[in-house]
Amino acid sequence: MNPIVTLAAGIVLGALGVRYGWKAGPLPALRNRKDAGTALIRDGLDRAGSQLRGAAITGLSAVEKQSGQLRQKLEGEAAAPEPEAPKKVSRTKRSPRKPTTGAPAGGKTEA
Repeated sequence: MNPIVTLAAGIVLGALGVRYGWKAGPLPALRNRKDAGTALIRDGLDRAGSQLRGAAITGLSAVEKQSGQLRQKLEGEAAAPEPEAPKKVSRTKRSPRKPTTGAPAGGKTEA
């Protein structure tokens, strides 16, 4: 898919260059406006190049993220041991609390 995008971008930029060439007029007129025309074309090409570069970076980032997720998924399935059954822990039952003898119900002692 990547060569198709490059080919399409080249066709579009070529068509725009030809259209601009026809609008600019004959060769002597182009030589008179050489600096302005060159700057305009370079600016357009720079913008197109930066947009293509940004799209390529975004695409590569998405591919990198997906491959990382797939790698983790595949390594996780291969390296994951089977879960062990939980061990039963036997606990001794406590006897209920017994009230202390000799202490009043309110917790205060008479002095």
